[in-house]
Order: sequence, then structure tokens, then C-alpha cells
Amino acid sequence: MGSTIVWGLKRSGIHLIVNWLYANLGATVKDDLGATGLPRQLQDGFRDPAAGVAYFNNCGWLHSRQLGLGPLTGADLVQAAGGQPTTVFGLEDCSLRWVTTTAAVPDQRNLILLRDPLNNLASRLEGTKTMPGQLRTDGAFLDVYEEYCAEVLGHTTHLRNRTIVSFNRFIEDPAHRSELATALGLPNLDQVSEVSSYGGGSSFSSSSVPSSVASLTTRYQQHPLPPSMVEGLLARPFIREACTTVFGYDLADLVGAG
Repeated sequence: MGSTIVWGLKRSGIHLIVNWLYANLGATVKDDLGATGLPRQLQDGFRDPAAGVAYFNNCGWLHSRQLGLGPLTGADLVQAAGGQPTTVFGLEDCSLRWVTTTAAVPDQRNLILLRDPLNNLASRLEGTKTMPGQLRTDGAFLDVYEEYCAEVLGHTTHLRNRTIVSFNRFIEDPAHRSELATALGLPNLDQVSEVSSYGGGSSFSSSSVPSSVASLTTRYQQHPLPPSMVEGLLARPFIREACTTVFGYDLADLVGAG
């Protein structure tokens, strides 16, 4: 299948999507990557040697957490992708400007994942209690979130051969998951019950069982956003448009600012 690059913001369900994709690619085991010789940013993840599939976790020049290792190059990604027939790269909190580097990867498709901002930010705020410094919610992060909204809405076209995934719809609608699999040329084994070893699971629960759909879509009620953060969302027109067009609610009305 070549390479799939999954662009997602932390706490937006990126690891759920990756596990679903990994299973649909025919991978059943998660062995060590065996990535000796690759840059440190490309040594976290897992692979199924028999299926010829590997997943590289949270690689790249991170917006939310500087690892002090410097950015990857296109040649680094090409080298990683050349180790097996099928490769999945997970990019977390990366500006879409990083596409100038990922463009070097041959035979690629891109998945861009978006979770609605109220629940994404509520999960990030809760997650900072156990992962301090790793889940930014400042203005610079909101700018990156708006980049993703602009791409999902079609106002920008940074990503070639792209598939858009709404986390909210993905968790609510099995038929939508089948549609996505068909768009990717894959079967839908619909394996969405596994909690990833990455990402720390739910910000709100230490349970090893995935959260219910209802709870995932009401996180903002459990952790209301600070007024300054709400103002930051309302000040960004593409975020407001995505709330209406992609997630089906008026942001100003929902936060009482209409």
C-alpha cells in the first residue's frame, strides 16, 4: 500500500485511528520496530514483519513538545518507509507546513483527523494533569488547530491524496468507518475497541476499556474551557466554520456567546 501519513492533534483519537488502520492493513502483531540506524524520532512504534506493516509513532518536528533532537528530513522518512512494503507515520500536533518534508515520501496517502475543538481541548486540559507540558492549549496551538480546520474545509490543499476523518463521526457511525475503509481500498475489520499503549488512554479515566461514545462527545461539560480559550476559538473563523459544517453545532450558541 505504500505509506500512509496520519496527521492528528493530540487527544483527537489518533491512536484509535492508527490501530484501526493497522488491523485493516492485515497486521495482527506489534513487534518492536527494530529501527536501529534511524533517527531517534523514528524508533518508537511497532511492526508486523509477516504482514510487512510498520507504524512509526509521534515522529517529526513536534509543535507541542520539543524533543531536542531536531527536525527529520525527507530522506529520513524515505529510509524508514523503505524498510517494509507498508508504512504508517503518525504526526501529532504538526503544522501542515511540515508537508514540505513529508512530500519526499513516495507512494503516499494522507489522513487528516479532526476532533471538535471543545472536546479536544477539554481532553488536553485534563491530560495536562498527568502529562504536564505535553498538551499545549495556547494561541499557537489554536493556530495549528485552525490550519487543520482550513484543510478539512477545503480552504487549503496542503495534503495530496488525502482522506478526511472526523473523529466524532468515526466513533459514532460504523457505516462511516466502512466508507473510509473503502475509500482507502481496505477491508473494514472494525477493530476499534483496543486502547493504545501510546497516548496515555483517556485523559478522564485510567480504565483500560475505551470510553463510551457519549462520554467522548461531552468532555467539555466535564471540563469547561476557560473564557480566554473560548474567546480564542471564537476569534478564528475557520474553527467556527468547522464546528458548524463538520461537527453540526454553532460554537457561539453552545458556549453561550451567541
